[in-house]
Amino acid sequence: SRADLEALAATLQDTPLDEASFNADIDPVFPIDDYIDRMVWVSFTRNGDAVAQNFYAYNAPRDGHDFWYQIPWDSDLCMGANWRDRDAVVLPDVSLMLDGGNYYSRRLTMVPGIRARYVERFRQVIDEVLSEPVVLRYIGLRAGRVRHDLGADQRRWQRNVAPDEAFDVIREFIAERPGILRAALDDTFSDATDDASETESTADDVR
Repeated sequence: SRADLEALAATLQDTPLDEASFNADIDPVFPIDDYIDRMVWVSFTRNGDAVAQNFYAYNAPRDGHDFWYQIPWDSDLCMGANWRDRDAVVLPDVSLMLDGGNYYSRRLTMVPGIRARYVERFRQVIDEVLSEPVVLRYIGLRAGRVRHDLGADQRRWQRNVAPDEAFDVIREFIAERPGILRAALDDTFSDATDDASETESTADDVR
């Protein structure tokens, strides 16, 4: 209902900026780790059309309280696609969106402990989940079907785009984007790196 959605918005916007409050008030109704994964996906793919829209918010109450999911849709503006000029390409060092691109994401990155979780997860995704070999292999497996659909799209809209050129743009984006994001993470969230190093050093001392 609208009242449920308004309650969620108030929770996301008004919860105090400390990790304990976020974990106690937000995480049970709007899982933080799931949202962090969404932030990483949006930034990694440069999907600027998804930072404040192009998703469904679905409430499936659990244990007597609201429990919200985000279901993405219309993720076509990714990996170099240009909304303003269909024949142009957006370079991989543009629109890094490390702060998530909306009010709640920016609030989330203001909380030191959660910011550190975000940076750690981002690095894990780049290095272990969406690594260049994995993504390029996935693209290769799907290239035939996409090439077929692109041909149908070209005929329908009378567009002249060479599929292999489009795939080259995606491959170049995938090759360059991770390094750009790693450097930007270190520069933008250097305190998160420092916090992680201090935590590791403390753990070594304890051991």
